[in-house]
Amino acid sequence: MSNPYYNHTGYPSTGESALSARFRSELALVSAAFAKLPPLTPAGAPAQVDSTGSVIGLFSPYVVSGTWTPVFTFSIPGNLSVDYLPGAGGYQLGSYSRFGKFILLRYLLGFNLTYTTAAGQALVTGLPFLPAYGPSLTDTYSAGESPNYTAITLSAGKSKFVAYILQDPSVIPAINFVQYGGANTTSVPLTVSNIASGGGEFILEGSIAYFTG
Repeated sequence: MSNPYYNHTGYPSTGESALSARFRSELALVSAAFAKLPPLTPAGAPAQVDSTGSVIGLFSPYVVSGTWTPVFTFSIPGNLSVDYLPGAGGYQLGSYSRFGKFILLRYLLGFNLTYTTAAGQALVTGLPFLPAYGPSLTDTYSAGESPNYTAITLSAGKSKFVAYILQDPSVIPAINFVQYGGANTTSVPLTVSNIASGGGEFILEGSIAYFTG
């Protein structure tokens, strides 16, 4: 068998056969070049490399999955104490999937809390990726539906609340909540007045999507 690129005795560029020391040296150089490739971050992301084997960029989209630890707090935590409920893995669970710059978060929180000096809005912090400017896709919470909540008392005239991420680098990167519904169409934040100190076991679960930089 022969063709312009290969024959059974050698290669046209060097005239060397596959059994020669020179050809084996070429293979060793190729192997050494692959060894130059550094570990990728995120792990497993396809990368663009230059002639020296250095990574010069990651291709997008790529899919990365992992876990994160959601933390319930208020914008002014004061002396807030949060005791997460026991269970399989505990009731402080979070997971994510990243598709390029698009992030999908899932979370489950179950807790008791006490405070005397906390104030402000209810927040879930600990986001695995900082938000960038742009919309976030939200869950709607209402009694008896999924995603669900317990022991949260909505303000007068409100029947539901939604989760959203305020994509402003000047504020705490966190999941925020706003109430709406009923005859009064004005939306209001979910605050300490809706989540009473010592008010029992609170359950908050859901998912939210946003963009990172």
